[in-house]
Amino acid sequence: MDAIGEYLYFGSTATFKGVKFEFNTRGSNYTNLLEIYHTSAGWVGLTVDVDSYDDNTSDFESNGNIAWDLDGSGSGWAQTAINSHTKYWARIKTTTTPVTAAKVNYLIPASSVIGLLALSSSEIENETWTWCTYNINIYVTIRNTGAAAYEGNYYVTSSSSTTNLQNFFIYNHTYKLDHLNSGSDYNFGGKTVMSAGTTGGSGSAGAGNQYVVVTINNIQYKLLTDGTV
Repeated sequence: MDAIGEYLYFGSTATFKGVKFEFNTRGSNYTNLLEIYHTSAGWVGLTVDVDSYDDNTSDFESNGNIAWDLDGSGSGWAQTAINSHTKYWARIKTTTTPVTAAKVNYLIPASSVIGLLALSSSEIENETWTWCTYNINIYVTIRNTGAAAYEGNYYVTSSSSTTNLQNFFIYNHTYKLDHLNSGSDYNFGGKTVMSAGTTGGSGSAGAGNQYVVVTINNIQYKLLTDGTV
């Protein structure tokens, strides 16, 4: 997409709320407009006010997401056929002529495990791995290729043996997470962060409210549910 009148299409069998861009060449002088196919109006442009449209690529000048939330007038998003593929389609066009044409390393759904775990080229080069939570699961990035002699230590694959998987996750790599315990008191790192009782205060001190305990520089603060300290 390097001229007015050209479109970049992306579609899915289900509605989605954004796309993540990692650029090989960042563009310049784009003025992006994103459209969806509306059930009664055809192609409709999304707006900040109605559809929470947000382009944090700054018109293809940096890596990032283009996102939206179709709770407004865009709720009539409908499937249509593009090149014989029937999906929920969105498309981007530019209303100004680009000076530098943008080229991408990848273009993937933003609100997905793939989007949350996707590494930039610099993160891959620096071996800066990442993790995310999605629904009730925790996902981490790991190496999945290397010399066969190092399988189970340096990397694993989906077909690695049980022994190699145990070597990788149990003996050679430790994953540490803080967590919350369920119950009347919730514990974080062994310290109570939610009271089982109340402050015992009155008025703005929030009598009858439970509170969250935060310790900063060895000073304990009690944050009420209304934000009062």
